[in-house]
Amino acid sequence: MLPILLVYKDQNKIKKFIKKLQISNNIKDEFVFRMEPEKKQFSINQIKEIKKGLIYNINEPRLYVLVNFDRASYEAQNAFLKTLEEHSNKVFFVLTVSQYYNLAPTLISRSKILIDSQTAIKSSDKIDLKINEFIQNKDLRILGDTHFQAKGKKNPIEILDSMIVYFKMRIPKDPKTTEILREILTYRSYVLYNNVDAQNAIDHLLIYIYKAYQ
Repeated sequence: MLPILLVYKDQNKIKKFIKKLQISNNIKDEFVFRMEPEKKQFSINQIKEIKKGLIYNINEPRLYVLVNFDRASYEAQNAFLKTLEEHSNKVFFVLTVSQYYNLAPTLISRSKILIDSQTAIKSSDKIDLKINEFIQNKDLRILGDTHFQAKGKKNPIEILDSMIVYFKMRIPKDPKTTEILREILTYRSYVLYNNVDAQNAIDHLLIYIYKAYQ
């Protein structure tokens, strides 16, 4: 079973979802394991502990709930992906996150994403309008537009998130969207985990979009 990315902030909703998952898969309480980040983030050692528990034959279904997994280090996420390749079909994973764009694109693509409507990131009307005009007019002066300037640690991620939401809305009508989204998610992770300059990432993506619609 694919791991479930539960994009919920309401703790009561999370508890209800996990209980329902338990009941539907006959998972006993003693086989539900809840893990939280050590200090500020999930470490690779925590993932190794899970892996140790999966070495032996598993006769009873079990559930691992990894709380706030969007605070996992990049190394921990990669280790988790390797664990997925080896785990039994009797093992279930639920990753609770406040938003999933902090996760590696490879993990996102291999997960089932469930988003609470109250948690979903809203698009930016101004950025939506600017990208619409950009796609229609193909004017690279957008590179100097104030709406696409990285001003601080948080602002660039908000810009990238708004771009993600915009292109997700285009999926049903625009075949170019999938590749563009993949590129945005990749560069978002580069900014977060590989210290790639945020402004260079945003400029690269705008040029990538420009070329896609040439």
